[in-house]
Amino acid sequence: MIFLPPYSPDLNPIEVVWRKIKNSISNKYFKTADKLQELFSKVFHEIIGEKSFYENSLKKFLPTVVKIK
Repeated sequence: MIFLPPYSPDLNPIEVVWRKIKNSISNKYFKTADKLQELFSKVFHEIIGEKSFYENSLKKFLPTVVKIK
């Protein structure tokens, strides 16, 4: 488990996920909540399945942690 410094949403990987999901679904019209949920799930799994997502998160996070300690 890695603890983040207080008030540092820029270091929280889930914020990147939310931003990408928001960009993917914000300009679309959904006739049903099920359609929205389907796209949300698809985009979410694509993002967390990317190796680059984890690599970028660690590259951004680790130098900041070293500075804080």
